[in-house]
Amino acid sequence: MLSFRQSLFLALTLAVAAEFPAGGAESENHGAQGPILVVNDAHPDASDSNPGSAEKPFRSIRKAVSAATPGTTILVHGGTYREEVELMRSGTADKRIILKPAPGERVIVSGADELKGWRKCNQKELRGNPNFDKIYCLESDWRPVRIFVAGNPEGVRLARWPKGDPHRPQQFSYAIESGDRLKISDSQHLNQADGFWNGATLGVYHEANDSVLAGTITSFDSTKHQIVVDAPRRYPPEIGKDRYYIENAPGTISEPGEYAIEASQSRYRIYFWPLSEGNPDNHDVEGSRRNHAIYLNGASYITVEGIEAVRTYGTGIEFSNGQSNEAIRCLAYYCEEAARMRAAFGFVLAAQTNSRIHNCISILNGYGINVAGSTNCEISENLAGANTVDAMIACWHSHDIQFVRNCVIDNWYRKHPDGFQTYRDVQRLRLDSNLFLNVGQGWQCAETQDAIVTNNIWAGIHYGNSISCSLRRAVVGDQNLRNIFVNNTFFGGNVSSGGESRFINNIAWPPSFGGTEGGPPLESDYNLVWSDSDFKFRWNKPGQKRQQRGTFSEWQQATGLNPHSHHANPQFRNAPAFERHLETVPNTNRSRLYLRRGDVNGFQRGDLIELDCDGVRRTVVAVKDDYLIVDPPWDVAPDGSLSFVWNWKDNTNFSLDFRPGEKSPARGHGKAGADIGSSIDIQA
Repeated sequence: MLSFRQSLFLALTLAVAAEFPAGGAESENHGAQGPILVVNDAHPDASDSNPGSAEKPFRSIRKAVSAATPGTTILVHGGTYREEVELMRSGTADKRIILKPAPGERVIVSGADELKGWRKCNQKELRGNPNFDKIYCLESDWRPVRIFVAGNPEGVRLARWPKGDPHRPQQFSYAIESGDRLKISDSQHLNQADGFWNGATLGVYHEANDSVLAGTITSFDSTKHQIVVDAPRRYPPEIGKDRYYIENAPGTISEPGEYAIEASQSRYRIYFWPLSEGNPDNHDVEGSRRNHAIYLNGASYITVEGIEAVRTYGTGIEFSNGQSNEAIRCLAYYCEEAARMRAAFGFVLAAQTNSRIHNCISILNGYGINVAGSTNCEISENLAGANTVDAMIACWHSHDIQFVRNCVIDNWYRKHPDGFQTYRDVQRLRLDSNLFLNVGQGWQCAETQDAIVTNNIWAGIHYGNSISCSLRRAVVGDQNLRNIFVNNTFFGGNVSSGGESRFINNIAWPPSFGGTEGGPPLESDYNLVWSDSDFKFRWNKPGQKRQQRGTFSEWQQATGLNPHSHHANPQFRNAPAFERHLETVPNTNRSRLYLRRGDVNGFQRGDLIELDCDGVRRTVVAVKDDYLIVDPPWDVAPDGSLSFVWNWKDNTNFSLDFRPGEKSPARGHGKAGADIGSSIDIQA
């Protein structure tokens, strides 16, 4: 089942594709400057031996781009093109090569191929699986990385034992009794017949570093209850802490949507329990086969406009080793290697100069949008969210990069997601007028220097930090230094802004003035902080180790810091009254919300609440010592390890507006009489 947010994202993606095809009149980009090559897979006379005219079009996009010269516009007629398009020819500054749909048409470049020729399995093939009569199989000379039904991977999953969320192996796994780098034993659960697990994947979860190391099972000894894998893992399991699970075993397929793949030399047998009754040949089953949809390598002055890149096991659209390239109004979704994250992205700029990604959407991928090893590039007016890992990234010696007016939403629930991440020597970053809403962590900042961070909003933070900047010296370059934070709004996450930074004219709820590990940053003033609870400010008297606690004014007087800053309710135009996080407790009651100790304070019967920015209005019908009873209940029990609640009190309008209201103390009280906080109009 698609979640509420996934459904919303997919609907948005398809609506944008349908209403604003980039090849049509709405296109902002360059018109035809020279030759026009036409691709039309559906044309009865289409052939890659044709000249590429309207009457004699090419069948593949790959052929058209190989024939393009500076100034060529490649017009692609609507359809799904199952190919990897590699652009290696350059345009020039005044004669770009342009790849885009024909006016008003929708073009999908897919990394997946159809899977046809299914038959019913027998019990022997499935190693005694009692569900054999519901499972189909087919033989293939290639191995799908991921399986889709009707273009959608939701509900389709690799068979896993024990059942559970593949992104949380620490919870859904078994204890290891004994083992080393090659084998593990478990007399309680490994009681199947000899060879039952052969060919499946063993995953060992290492608690010490929160990681999984996997290997292919080469043998299973039922008398020893022991599994052996094909190659030694980096380190042996720590008995009593580390755990294991097994994936891709045909004998464990037990529900609709599950599949497993057996390898035998260069052939593969795919087992699948269809989501719907009947032969999968009737249900548009496909598997991801190609690494990219569009890959530009070593070329420059290329425009890719209005293309949908989907169902790759690597990056959807990647520009590598070039300059002055651009992706405009493109969409990338379902670009992810497998159930567990690998380095698959919606969009990538790698070793690019003066290139940009503009007006694009990147959702439901491994990562969203990534800039690596690039200079003077722009990421602007894009939407990214619901990715397995980070929504937007700048990394690996990227300098003078601009992230402007982007919208990052709902990037938290699929594994280890940050709204934004920087690392490995990022310099002179400009982060301006972006919205980060409902994300795991706002910005995980490492090895980033001289960034200018202005007019952004971070709201709805699941993992505790809106900004997390470490002062530790890391792998490449130096620590975070000299970053400037001006006129930002932080709602619901702590702010750790890094060393030698400036923190001016910001709104922070809960109270924070930036800084990290050693107190406030180099310069911090004219900020507005607030907490709805009895928040105590802390400081140390000179020469004393014992920490003092008191009011904001007492803190100001004792420390001399933030002399012009205020502690007052920001009085936003329209925002929740406050935020609380759920407690990590087992909960199968969909009407109950367990809160952390003391966090039921402030809730009253009749309050209107929202969980994880889902936009659904629910009412508090009772307040207990450590939980709320709400109506209507959730479709599934809330996730206590990650989720938060916004209390809107009696406000029925959940349309967020974090701009200061007319009577807000943020109005006119900033440096030089400026307003404090962000001016972003979220609804617009």
